[in-house]
Amino acid sequence: MKSVTEIILRFRLLLLIVAFPVFSQECDMKNEEIQQYLGSYLYDNVKTNQLISAGSKYKEEFTLKLFENTLYKFVWVLKEFPREAIINLYSLDKKNNKKLIYSSIGKKRDKGYLEFLLSNPPNHVVVEYVIPPSSKGCVSLIVGFNLKNDW
Repeated sequence: MKSVTEIILRFRLLLLIVAFPVFSQECDMKNEEIQQYLGSYLYDNVKTNQLISAGSKYKEEFTLKLFENTLYKFVWVLKEFPREAIINLYSLDKKNNKKLIYSSIGKKRDKGYLEFLLSNPPNHVVVEYVIPPSSKGCVSLIVGFNLKNDW
């Protein structure tokens, strides 16, 4: 039997979803837009996350595989991203230990996007979004790359 608290939290989340639809076309990325953000970098991938937090802070994360001898450009498009939300990027070692390599804390967001260049990538990175209570929005991460000419 579910606890009363769990039922109330689920009901509040349902109300949030119904009252504030978050799935907007504002978050969709067009090919021309993607290339403008990447500049001279080659397109690798784009991932758009729809984010909703109910009564408490919410974290969402995912892992990306990266390749050595590659320069990476990460661009987060913040069209509907909550202003108080945080983006963290961690390197992930073989023992699954995370080390912070980028955070949006203190970064200016007035251009509507954030970018980070990574020249010596680890094998894996973890992207984390920390969403404040009772917030909604979306963020698109565009990943581009250039091969190093070391060899």
